[in-house]
Amino acid sequence: MKPEESYLIQESEEISVGESPHWTDPFFRAFPALRYRNYRLYFFGQLVSLVGTWLQTVAQGYLVYLITKSALWVGLIAALQTLPVLLFALIGGVIVDRFNKRRVLFVTQSGQMILAFILGILALTGTVNQYHIAVLSFLLGIFTSIDMPARQTYMNKMVARKHLSSAISLSAGIFNAARVIGPASAGILISIVAVGGAFMLNGVSFIAVIVALYFMNVREVIADNHLHPLRAIQQGLRFAFSDDIIRPVLLLATVNSIFGWSYITIMPVIAGDVFHEGARGCSSQHSHGALLLGTLY
Repeated sequence: MKPEESYLIQESEEISVGESPHWTDPFFRAFPALRYRNYRLYFFGQLVSLVGTWLQTVAQGYLVYLITKSALWVGLIAALQTLPVLLFALIGGVIVDRFNKRRVLFVTQSGQMILAFILGILALTGTVNQYHIAVLSFLLGIFTSIDMPARQTYMNKMVARKHLSSAISLSAGIFNAARVIGPASAGILISIVAVGGAFMLNGVSFIAVIVALYFMNVREVIADNHLHPLRAIQQGLRFAFSDDIIRPVLLLATVNSIFGWSYITIMPVIAGDVFHEGARGCSSQHSHGALLLGTLY
């Protein structure tokens, strides 16, 4: 047994898996990360939650457009949600290294759930305005800036290193699947349960992740000695930009994020002003764009 695999088994009892039943062998050969109970719980919990997240993304932009009829406000609130990720993601990574990642995810997922319920209640009672949405979006961005590095690093504890590429690929797959399913269902759901109901459904979807985290059994050892936060960030940036593989990947991801997916922000305005359609038209444009860019990228 390799040293790194021995370490991973010590980290989590669920990492050590026995032989699968014969009828499942082909499936597990194709998706080896799903052999691990911890990852299966994480996988299905994330799928439900991410569909809810994309549902809220469409509903929130549509609600801002309904309230303000302003492309500026739609873009501004979207920027307020992503700004904390840009500013605090590196700090979030430092925080995650110093605490139990499962507990961090409990806090971030619960926080996002509460924010979704608050926005849903405000929308259903007819008291919501663009300022409420702006504040809640900024708070959501803060939770996301910590949640993202926690989820990415926690995955390392769920599977053996040789199956980590399978886990990463499956996680990317559920993200892209949710990116299509969430917007596609948004228009129908908004017409049935209204915009506020869509936010409430997103809040409910976080329960899937929270329940999955509760039943997961991952042992984690927190190091006692840590670098100063600024020193840790400096070392991480130096390593990322000096590595010949990581540097171009980061560049491509940046270009894709800025120029590839920025259409999502302005889609409610295009659906309303150009195509003169409501929520169903907005969700349809989201889904078509997701399918197209998913094919290209």
